[in-house]
Amino acid sequence: MNQQELTQLLINTPVNEVRYLNSAGSTNDIALDWAEQGAPDFALVAADTQTTGRGRMQRTWITKPGTALAFSLILRLSPEETAWASLLPFIAGAAVCSSLEDQLLLKPQIKWPNDILLNGNKTAGILVETTWQDGNATAVVGIGVNITATALPPTEGMALPATCVETAAGRPVDRWELLRDILIRLDGWRKANPDLLISFISQRLAYLGQPVRVINNYGPEITGRLLGIDPSGELLLDTPTGGVQIQAGDVHLRLKLE
Repeated sequence: MNQQELTQLLINTPVNEVRYLNSAGSTNDIALDWAEQGAPDFALVAADTQTTGRGRMQRTWITKPGTALAFSLILRLSPEETAWASLLPFIAGAAVCSSLEDQLLLKPQIKWPNDILLNGNKTAGILVETTWQDGNATAVVGIGVNITATALPPTEGMALPATCVETAAGRPVDRWELLRDILIRLDGWRKANPDLLISFISQRLAYLGQPVRVINNYGPEITGRLLGIDPSGELLLDTPTGGVQIQAGDVHLRLKLE
């Protein structure tokens, strides 16, 4: 893949401009700089290799050559979109999930707020970073998807085991065709009614109805049964002291082992 080939592949998609790199530190960092320089809405940064990628709370996300998708999308938010910017991780999650379901007949789940699971193992991660210029909001939506088994990180110290799309599908997968499909679907979910989005996500929530722990870096751990998410994307738990809503913030969601 190169710049010209990817640009050609993405003709007749919502993508307005493409930057492709054989190797990048972080596609989100490149997209944030590009946005500051005036990149258009739905501009894409994609890389074959990512050496200093990151997830939420500065977790490392390394992309080895030829093994995964690592890309960031620049979204110039309208005032209406800015009002529900908290749903952007779910828009990206819905795009990845619906693509894996329809194209590969898989059954992904969303581990609130930003991980995609296959067979209970992490397959994709999402990082949304928002900036402001002259009162207007711009979001950079970073997505990483493990495609081949060689994309998987070492298991030591991982809170959640990882897997890849090809292992779950049982066959080779063209990652660039998958990228094209995800981008088309992301545009569709961006325009969808937020109630439809929340319904879609709610039906695919990992750990739904199960006992979970919410680990807060700045407060006490909360345990309860996962009830779902509310219209703004906040987590709903049934706790011994009553229902609780939890914003994403610096929290980790884990199954509570009895």
